[in-house]
This record gives sequence, structure tokens and C-alpha cells, in this order.
Amino acid sequence: MLSAEAREFLPLISPQYTIRSYSGLRAKQAPSSEGGFWDFVIEESDTVDNFINLIGIESPGLTAAQPIAKRVVEIINKKERLNSNPSFSPFRKGILRFEEQDEETKKILIKQDPDYGEIVCRREKVTKKEILEAANNPLGARSLISIKYRTRVMMGRCQGGYCQTRIMEILRESFKLSTQEITLKGNNSYLLTGYRSNEVSKSCKKKKLLSLEEELLV
Repeated sequence: MLSAEAREFLPLISPQYTIRSYSGLRAKQAPSSEGGFWDFVIEESDTVDNFINLIGIESPGLTAAQPIAKRVVEIINKKERLNSNPSFSPFRKGILRFEEQDEETKKILIKQDPDYGEIVCRREKVTKKEILEAANNPLGARSLISIKYRTRVMMGRCQGGYCQTRIMEILRESFKLSTQEITLKGNNSYLLTGYRSNEVSKSCKKKKLLSLEEELLV
């Protein structure tokens, strides 16, 4: 269904170019019998004081993030006066995209830092240096998804099938994270829940040997 609708805009688009990573760009329409839209409920709660509802932002939330924020500021500004900070800068220095540089600049970057010379994500042409910079973010977010959003790793056709293990290796080497500590998207989204440390493996092996000895005695 989505592919058919996409071809109405771009007739030459092919299913072979479709992967699962995407961002919504349109609001979710309600059935024609109801009309209107089902998402974007942005309003001050009439039951809880000082609470603003942001509900049903299912499809184009990323695209609409800035106008949604402005709408919330307008709601708050009606309750209390908000003063802008003249020293605040909305711009930040992003991570340098190695793939977007010309050949001469690439040579200079690799000479300055050899990590630019190691391509980790072959599809998106993301280097080890970019991954390290992404993991060194001010928030301390070092999950695979946080690195993905900052660099585009794991967004190619293989969806991380090639580069994911290398990214995990980089996190272990550079940030001293154990295998058990690496998560997909933070909290309890551990990737290797069945991983056993050497100590646990030795303990299991010892118990197995004792069990065999008991069987032999019987």
C-alpha cells in the first residue's frame, strides 16, 4: 500500500530500494467518514495543572518537532512570561561527515587522525572517527541507536549486519564497556542477554563435572 502511494509521487521508485529505516512526513488521516486527522493532539490538560498533552504524534513527529516545540512555548507563555536568553546559540558543531569531503580533504583528515581511514559502515561510508565522536556526545549516550542517529551507521541495506559487531568492538576498546553493558537503545535493551563471563562459565563447567561424577558413582 505504501509502495503504491509512493509511486504516485515518484513512478520510478522500486521496492528493491526500500529499507526499514525511515521518518514519517505526513499526518495520519482519519477515515473519510470521520474526516480530519487522528494525530497531533497538542493542548493544555483540563484535569491536571501545568500539564501539556502531546498525544498521537505517530507519523511525522521528527519533521514537525520544531513547530510542535513552538506551539508548546506559546501555551506556556500564556501562563507565565518567558524571557529569551540572548547568549543562547541554537547552533552546534555537528560531526564531520567524511564521505561528504573532497578527496584532498579526506587525505588531510586521515593524515591528522588515522581513525578517519577506517570505514566501519561500508554502505553509509561512516568512519571509526565519526563513531568515536558520536559516542563522546555531551549526554553520554552510547547505545547503538544513539550512535546510529548521529552518524547513519546501520542505515544501509544490511541494517547493521556488517558493522554492528565492529561498533560494539569499538565501544569495548575505547570506552571500556563490557559486552553485557552495550545496549540497543539504553535502559534494559541489552543485546547479549545470554552472555556468560569467564567466571560463570567456569562455575557451570565445574557443576557439570560434579554432576557427571555423581552419575558415575550411582
